[in-house]
Amino acid sequence: MIHGEVITMAEYMNVHLPKLLEEEADFYIKAGFYSSRAELIREAVRYYLQHVLKANVDIAVGLYSKGEISLGKSAELAGVSYEDMRQILKARGIGIKIGPESVEEGRKEIEELKKRVK
Repeated sequence: MIHGEVITMAEYMNVHLPKLLEEEADFYIKAGFYSSRAELIREAVRYYLQHVLKANVDIAVGLYSKGEISLGKSAELAGVSYEDMRQILKARGIGIKIGPESVEEGRKEIEELKKRVK
């Protein structure tokens, strides 16, 4: 507890930066781009979530639409749930393939599911 409040991990987190990153962060703070290290780190995380993770979704959608990976594999690659991936594909106008096209593809999907269940 801090000052009588319960702090959850979503509200408070310690971050240890390597010396070089710490110095770089301080440069941006001294230059007036950010008011504190916390502000800089929040912005970096926001940027990562908005841009880098979006790129993973785009890659997963592209591979799925070409038939190179399954829906389950595309969800895994994108870092989203199976149902979220279905919604992403639907929103982009990409049809959902139902069931494997071959016995071999079915076996691969079963193996992928077994890995996730472990």
